[in-house]
Parts: sequence; structure tokens; C-alpha cells
Amino acid sequence: MQRIFYALCVVLVFAMTTPAYALQREGIVAVVNDEVISYSDVRNRMALTLSTMPENVPDVIKKKVERETVSSLIDEMLQMQEAEKLGIKITAQQIQKGMTNIAQQNGMQEIDFRQRLSSTGVNIGTLEDQIRAQIAWSMVVRRKLRPRINISEDEIDAVVEQREKRSTQKQFRLAEIVIKGGPEDQMQKLTQDILAKLQEGAPFQVMAKQFSRTGSAAKGGDLGWMSEDELPEEYKYAVAQMQPGQVTPPLKIERGYSIVLMVDAREAGEGNPVAKVATPAVPVETAKPATMKKVVQKDMTVSLKQILIPVAVDEPKAVVKAKTARASQLAHEIHGCKAMDEKSKHFTARGTGDIGEIKVSALPAQIADQVKTLPVGQLSAPIPHRDGIAVLMVCDRDVEEVVTEVPVEQNENNTASVGPVVPSADEEMRERVANEIGLERLSRLQDHYLKDLRAASFIDLRM
Repeated sequence: MQRIFYALCVVLVFAMTTPAYALQREGIVAVVNDEVISYSDVRNRMALTLSTMPENVPDVIKKKVERETVSSLIDEMLQMQEAEKLGIKITAQQIQKGMTNIAQQNGMQEIDFRQRLSSTGVNIGTLEDQIRAQIAWSMVVRRKLRPRINISEDEIDAVVEQREKRSTQKQFRLAEIVIKGGPEDQMQKLTQDILAKLQEGAPFQVMAKQFSRTGSAAKGGDLGWMSEDELPEEYKYAVAQMQPGQVTPPLKIERGYSIVLMVDAREAGEGNPVAKVATPAVPVETAKPATMKKVVQKDMTVSLKQILIPVAVDEPKAVVKAKTARASQLAHEIHGCKAMDEKSKHFTARGTGDIGEIKVSALPAQIADQVKTLPVGQLSAPIPHRDGIAVLMVCDRDVEEVVTEVPVEQNENNTASVGPVVPSADEEMRERVANEIGLERLSRLQDHYLKDLRAASFIDLRM
């Protein structure tokens, strides 16, 4: 929720020291399918937006804000129309919760927050409409787009390996505000005005979203973690002199100016999720006592399925360790051959899939030993493979039956488990990487989705 409403919180950061730039006309600005956006709607939204801007903003910038405001209102109307098609309804309680969250982020009670907004000339209904649209769109995205996010183990491996390489250099987390596209003197003055406002306490992320003219603007200027070698040339000298929390003076870049914030910094290997992974020990007193279970083994032929996680010859030890931990974790995620088939779709390495029926005597000794006692539908422990790390599942046995007892433990679903589920640091790191990849992919899907809605809609812009 913080991310959704962050841009709205700045209403209270500044006093409205400059009169709101307002469209003086009346009537219809745009028709979106069968709904209209009025000049009054634009004026109200601009009052909210302009309360965050530096003093004496040039008219050319105000005109740009006007165009962006109209564009935002069109997008929100399309988002609300799509939510209505899907039967999504936003309740008064959800709107109030959104207001409460914003008030708390500003250190205020909701009633005081509303009164403060009114006193600064911001229409409360305008803010409520914006909250409504953002909540509705988040629900559309959750229903329509999230099921399409599918992240393979190979993608996670690639990010882990990249971070392993980065760990040998000092790293910086930076954010930027880039001013481009105007006369030199106006860009220089605007950059100085923005810097002054930042020094007065304006949130960097908000100013970046409002003014920056690069792809990072949507994320509040955030560039993420970068090694020394990855820094833009124009930033390297200034960044080397900075401490976390500091901003640079205006930096001259190609066709514009930039202000850079150092969010954080870390030495080589420090805070690196790959370099510091470790599997926590399970205290003896917390381990569940093993119970014995009779398992029917059929000694001649087995039907096998396999998942293979590839490991290169020169793979860094930390990456191999992470891959081994991932292979172990699969035992807690896959229960049964059907689940094995579904999970195999996420692994693209050659050797993954259905091996078919094979005689146990034809298998290598280390594999045969596991297959002989492995219950049907249960995943094996990680097994060294010529191309990496493998896990196997027996889906059927045939011929001679042999009854043996094997130690197993019961999980909360009362199904066989290889041990207590204790995620290692490796597994937690891989989960974080998967979430980061998923969020980035979801953001791109949202952008495409909204562009498709625009293309398929009737939009009559009349300003």
C-alpha cells in the first residue's frame, strides 16, 4: 500500500507557496469511451500535483504538467472501466484505509489529514478518486497479470551469478533526477530549483517521478545497486566523494543535467546475498523424531522422472551451493508425479523430464541405492549428475515386492517429508531474487496492458 500511495503523501510536505496553475476554461477535456473528463477534473488534480513543485516553475513546465495530468486522468478512467468489466468494486472502507495509510505516513490522524488537505486547497474527492483508481488497477493486475508470471530456475541462476561477480567490487545504490528536452538556461534553472527544494526536505522519489525524463522516473529515480564499473561515466567522480544520503550538485550530462542521490553503499562482499549465504543448523531439540514407515519396494523395473539443475565446470562455489540448496528445497514443494510434471516445466535443462521405465540394475550404484528405498511419489535427495545436480521421483515399480522400513517424518499435512522445513539462507536469497524478477516483469506487463487498453478505446482529446 505504501508504494501505491507514496506519490500522494507529498501533499503535506510543502506549503502551497505558489498559486495553483489552473485551466480557466470550462467544459469537456476528453471523452474516454462513453465517459468524460472535465476541465474541473484537471484543475483539481493539478492543485494536488503543483503543491509539490518548486517555486517559480516556468510556464513551459506547468504546461507539461497539464498535459501529463490529462494523460494520467485518461489512464485512470481506462483502469476503472477495465475493473468494472471484471466486476471489481472498490468499497468506502478501502478508500478510507487508503486515506488512513497516507495520514499515518505523514504522522497524522485521518481527520486532521483531511482538514489539512482542505486548508491547502486540495479537493478531497480528487484524492479519493485517485486512490480508488489505484486500488482498482492493482486488483485488475492481480487477477489478470500475476498468473502469467512464470520464473524459471535458469533465470534465477543468472541473477545469482551476476551478483556473485559484482561482490568483488564496491557497490552503490543510486537514484537520479534527469532534466532533458529544453533550452539550456531553462534546464539549468529548473535543476537548481529542484536541488533547492531537495535541500529544503522534498522527497527525492517524488521529485524524480514528477520531473525526471528517464525510465527510472517511474521508480522514483531508483537505479538499484551498481558496481563501480557499472556507474555512468558522468557520475563516477561525484559518487566517489559522496556518503549515503547526500545528493550531488547538478551534473552536466548529454543534452541535459542530472542530480544523483546516494541511497546506500557497501564494500566488496558486504551485504551481498550470494557471498554470505549459509545454511542454518537445526538445533537438536527442535528436530522431530523420525518414525518408521513400511514401504513396498519392487525390485526390478521402475518408472522415473527427473529434474536437472545444470552446473558448469567453472561455476562459483556460492552458486553451486545455492543450486544444491534449491534442489533440496524441491522435496518440500513436490508431492506426487503430477506435481513433478508441473514443476518440471520451470526447468529447461536437457535431461529434465520423464526418463521412462528402467531396470534398477542398469542404474549407477548411487542412484540405484536411492531408488530402491524411495517411496513412490516422493522426491529424492540431490544426486550428483555429470551435467549438474539431479533429483528423481519413482512413479511406479514392477516385479518382486520387498517390504522394508525406512525413516520418515510427518509434516503438518501428515504426508511423508525428508525432514523439518527450515529454509536456508540460500533458499531465502533465491526467493528474493525471484520476487524481484517477478515485480520487474509485472511492471512491464502493466505498461503493455495499459497501452493495449488505450489502443482499443475511443479517446477524443479536445484541449
